[in-house]
Amino acid sequence: MKAIVILLVFSAMSYSLTEFKEQKTYNTKSGYLAAVDEESYDKMMNYIVEKDMEALDILMKHEKVIMLKEGLQVYLVKVSWGKVIIRPKGHDLKLWTVSEAIE
Repeated sequence: MKAIVILLVFSAMSYSLTEFKEQKTYNTKSGYLAAVDEESYDKMMNYIVEKDMEALDILMKHEKVIMLKEGLQVYLVKVSWGKVIIRPKGHDLKLWTVSEAIE
């Protein structure tokens, strides 16, 4: 029984890895922010929680955080606890955002 469970877990993991390698494109939703690096993402999230819009504005003025446009085609690079790293199709740029920002 234990072997069957382990086999099922590995099968599910293999399927999800295969699907991830296919480089499916997603579309961004409007109204979401994205950061150019993980440090800026962490700051952005802290400022949003603290409701410190002045500090968030500084990140945006220094182009560390941008507002996502609706319908931008992106590839999913990495997923981690509600945070995703995406790469816009045709660009060599990675963006950190929340998983809800893509569909």
